[in-house]
Formats: sequence, C-alpha cells, structure tokens
Amino acid sequence: ITIINDAYNANPASMAAALEVFKLRKLTPAQPNGRKVAVLGDMLELGTQAEQLHYQLGQSVAASDTDLLITSGPLAEHIARGALEAGMNKQTVKTFSNDDADFAKIADLLRPGDTVLLKASRAMRMERLIRALTGGGA
Repeated sequence: ITIINDAYNANPASMAAALEVFKLRKLTPAQPNGRKVAVLGDMLELGTQAEQLHYQLGQSVAASDTDLLITSGPLAEHIARGALEAGMNKQTVKTFSNDDADFAKIADLLRPGDTVLLKASRAMRMERLIRALTGGGA
C-alpha cells in the first residue's frame, strides 16, 4: 500500500489540489489490482459554510477517478453525501466516525497495491490509519 500522507492541514483549496495530484497519479505495473483510495476527514474552522464545502468536495471526488472514498468524521459525512448524490456508487463510499477503533476497520478495507490519499485537518489525527496498517495500534 502506498500512502500519500497530507493530513496536516486541510481546507477546500488544499483538498482540491490534493485530489488533482491524486488524479494524476498512475498505478504502476507492480499494482495490477491497485485502487485509488481517498481517505478524507473533516476540514475544520470553516464556519457556517462547513457542510456545503464538504458536500462540494464530495462532488469533486465523484468527478475524479477515485475508486474508493472513505470518510472520517461528522463533517466528512457531507463529503460522502456529495459524492453519492453526484453519482458515485454506494459500494465505493464508506463513512466512519473518528474513533480510534474505526482506523482498524478502515485499514481492513485496504489491500496490497492500493494508493491511499490521506487528507484532513490536523485535529482529526488521521495518522492513526498508518499505525493501524503497520501494526502500531490505533
């Protein structure tokens, strides 16, 4: 599994840029069954527009070539809703709260060959996914 860890800071512009870079990434011959997996968490400190901005991000995910969208956090549920309403298949969208135990469940959804974009505001502590994947605990 290749992880692109950009989980230090997130806002609508940085999320859009990360998705654009992710879209440009090509899977290698060593990843014949690999998927592009976006694990996206809450963008914090967005004020009254937070839900709408998360929803719009979900629409952008649906328009990208992301194979699996995994969201973490209450605001990120709006990312999932935006992606689904923009046509992403329900089987390719998974939502989680931001509990420690959820990161082990997220890790179980990933498989060898996947490339994972990990992006959220720092307070979401998304590095717990890396610990879950490497056996460092959640």
